[in-house]
Amino acid sequence: MTLHPQAARLIAVMESRQQKGFSEVTPQEARAARAATDYKSNEHVHEMRDVNALGVRCRLYKPSADNNLGLMVFFHGGGWVLGSIESHDGLCRTLANQSGQAILSVDYRLAPEDPFPNGLEDCIRATLWAHQNADELGIDPTRISVGGDSAGGNFAAVVAQLQPVPLVFQVLIYPVTDCTMKTPSYVENAEGPFLRANDMAAFIDAYIGDITSPQDPRVSPISASPS
Repeated sequence: MTLHPQAARLIAVMESRQQKGFSEVTPQEARAARAATDYKSNEHVHEMRDVNALGVRCRLYKPSADNNLGLMVFFHGGGWVLGSIESHDGLCRTLANQSGQAILSVDYRLAPEDPFPNGLEDCIRATLWAHQNADELGIDPTRISVGGDSAGGNFAAVVAQLQPVPLVFQVLIYPVTDCTMKTPSYVENAEGPFLRANDMAAFIDAYIGDITSPQDPRVSPISASPS
């Protein structure tokens, strides 16, 4: 696979910092390694505060004092096992400032301690709460969207299909849409770069184990029937 030179340089740096793949370490070791390399941002946003969304810790970012902002409910990536609202703090600050809309970052429960469907249920609850508390948050309830990267993109796609509240769009950043691992890209890129098939299999196993099938549309949103 041919990579853009800038992407190739970034991947080289990432791989130089990654001594072992996820399949070779414990979730706790992987989380510690991830936290040690998290980017700490000091980008200013007009408002940033932690909120409780029906028992789910979230962080609200607002780029201005406007009380009628659109809102993206954002789900961080990390293979359903890694990441937090802290790991994606810098990204959410930038998203808020550059999009001009509020961002609600969701600190959903992580696998394997809390496997499927716990993290997904947290994402649904946070989305419902945002819609129900639009006035208090200073957002327009008719302009709520969802978004996320990697496993967070998986959650965003599933939440968009389940539609717990009316959504205007979804932003999927390299999302996981098929957990069967049978598509050509899984075969062609089994040895990377960076993320390898055996590591992806370990992430999926940590998330769903034997609880449900990888073809479950709540896990593989690409399997959902057209609405």
